[in-house]
Amino acid sequence: MGEPESEEGVRWGGRNVSTSPEVFEHLFEKVRTHLSERDLYVFDSFVVADADAYGAKARELAALFQSDFSQCEDMVSPKVRAAGLKLD
Repeated sequence: MGEPESEEGVRWGGRNVSTSPEVFEHLFEKVRTHLSERDLYVFDSFVVADADAYGAKARELAALFQSDFSQCEDMVSPKVRAAGLKLD
């Protein structure tokens, strides 16, 4: 789903091809259905010299993602919005 604000920042071609909102919604629902039929597990583990610094950077990046997503959330369906990252 190409948007004027991001057109220049995407390397179009190869695997990066534009799609319609309808195709996106269809694929998104397919993935949600597939994942809802399985047990999902998150293994939150890492080996670093400074675990606190690593965790702080991970939280910072997650917050940036949430901020970016919130700027676009009015352009997506409620289902996509509900699947967005939620930080405590």
